[in-house]
Amino acid sequence: ARLNSAFIALFFVGGAAGSQLGSVVYHAGGWTALTVLGAALPLAALLYWATERPRNPEAGR
Repeated sequence: ARLNSAFIALFFVGGAAGSQLGSVVYHAGGWTALTVLGAALPLAALLYWATERPRNPEAGR
């Protein structure tokens, strides 16, 4: 129950932070800046995944 509560709390905090960031970026640069942010975040996640995953296919077993 405690772990689930922590998950829900962090999920809420992340959503609130994302909403605030989107609002600030839109206010500062309009739709263009917001779409750049929307493309940059998944690309950053892909870059992290590509560089931090185990190289050895047997490592995950």
